[in-house]
Formats: sequence, structure tokens, C-alpha cells
Amino acid sequence: MNPLISVVVCTHNRAELLAGALRALQAQELDGSAFEILVIDNNSTDATRDVAGGFPGVRYVFEPRVGLSHARNRGFAEAQGEYVAYTDDDCEPPPQWLAVASEAIAEHGPEVFGGPYRAFYQSPKPAWYKDEYGSRDHGPAPRFLEASETVPGNNMFFRRSVLEESPGFDPRLGMTGNRSAYAEETTLQQRIRTLRPDARIYYDSRLWLHHLVRPEQMTLRWYFPACFGKGRSAYRARLATMPNGGRLALLGRLVYTAGGALADGLLAPVRRDRERCPRIQNHLWENTSRYLRALGVLWAAIREPEGAAPRLAEGR
Repeated sequence: MNPLISVVVCTHNRAELLAGALRALQAQELDGSAFEILVIDNNSTDATRDVAGGFPGVRYVFEPRVGLSHARNRGFAEAQGEYVAYTDDDCEPPPQWLAVASEAIAEHGPEVFGGPYRAFYQSPKPAWYKDEYGSRDHGPAPRFLEASETVPGNNMFFRRSVLEESPGFDPRLGMTGNRSAYAEETTLQQRIRTLRPDARIYYDSRLWLHHLVRPEQMTLRWYFPACFGKGRSAYRARLATMPNGGRLALLGRLVYTAGGALADGLLAPVRRDRERCPRIQNHLWENTSRYLRALGVLWAAIREPEGAAPRLAEGR
């Protein structure tokens, strides 16, 4: 008899984090016959295979094509459950996670659902760093999400038949090895809504998990390039407002936006909202970063001629 849920953990050269995720998954309160755990090794060169092999019952699959989207597509191709759950190797679900998921399935039967993630740390965090920077939620009330809302990629569940009917995760989006890129999970959820207008995406605030915030992720040196990368990914996925104009006009807007970012950062000591942003770093994180995302969109638009941004993949 097939399980209700297949939990897919995609990983690339992070064996030391993978062990924590697998320990948390094997400690789930849901009956073990109701779920399976798959590790999709995305062409790792570290001890990932050995770590996965140290957990009885965990199914190990090697995916040679580097890219998170390739790994996630391989995950649902290998899954046997009615639903496929995706979490990350730096996440640790609490014991009730899958039990709550099974309740959501029994009560609502959604095509897609998920929950929030909460920051946790294995190293001291800077005094200015807010927990909300490493967390995400849609509020305390369980509900079906609006058309513009999606569940996060490290805590999302899909009915497997919906994934099989979909174009899958676009390999041109998402992480590829150590190269940061984004938007593959958001794009797929929106694509499912387009292909199946009756599809519902459900959010349950009880379906939370812990997400590790690594030391480098608590620095502006990491966050600013990440914001720029999110802008580029948003353009390629058609999730951003598409800038108009020829290349020269776009260059002008790029320079103007870069100047705005510089001015906003330099004026942070005097113009910031001191109640919301008690430290300069808070203003840079919450305000100046928006310019970086806009720069990423403009840079992608300049690099790719008008109309050349790839469409969503029609196949895997």
C-alpha cells in the first residue's frame, strides 16, 4: 500500500545539515506507514550518500543534473505517496508536522498546501538581526490563499497527480549548485493555478517548521546579492513588472535606481524610521534592499533582449 505522503529532501554538498533534517523527519508522530522519506542527492561530492544511508528506511536517489529544479522533479518522479512534501536540508520539522499535514489533507484535500517557517540558529546572531528576516508566514489563521500568494519552497505539499500533470519545476530557475537563483516554486504554483483554475492552495499556520539561518545569511554582504538575484529570477519567471523601453532607456533607469540605492543607504543614519529600524542595518535590510531587487530586474531586462526572457517550461 502506498504512503499518504512522500517527503522529499533535495540536497547538494550539505551532509552536515542533512543529518539534522533526517533526524527530525524520523521523529514524526505520524504512523511510519503513512509516509516515506526520500533524499535526492543533487550530484554531491561530500558524504551525503553515507549520511542518508545511516538512517534506516530513508530512500536515497542520486540525481546527476545539477540544479534544485532537476532534483525536485526527480523527487516527485520517484515518490510513491498521494502527496509530495518538499522541505530543505537546513529545515527541521517539529514532531507534529506530518500529523498536521495529514489532518489538512483529510479535511480539505487541497491540490497544494503548506505552512510557515521560523528562524533558528546554530551560531550567535547580530543584535540588529530580527527573527522575521529568516522567517515567513501568512498570518495566524489557516485559510485558502489569494491568487497572488504562495506557500514557501521549504514547506510545501503537492498532490502528486497535480505535479504529474504540470510542467514541473523549471530547470532555468532555482539554485544550481552554489549559484543562487530563485522563483522555481513560486512559478510552479502560479502555473498550476493557470492550468487548473479550480486548484486551491491552502495555508495552515500549525504546519510550521524550523529553518536554519546560517551565519553568512545574517550579513548584508550575503543579503544584497540575494536581493539582486531575486530580481533577476523574478524577471526570468515573469513574476516582476516587466520594464518598458529600449536598452538605452533601461540603462538610464538602471543608473537612476543605482543612484537611489546609494542615496538611500547613505541617508540611512538620518532618515530611517528609528522605531521600525533601530539600527542602520535594519534600514539597509528593509528599505535599501528593495532597490537591489529592482536593479536585478533591470539588469536581467538589459541582458536579455525584449521578449527573450524564457517562458515557463512546457516539460521536464
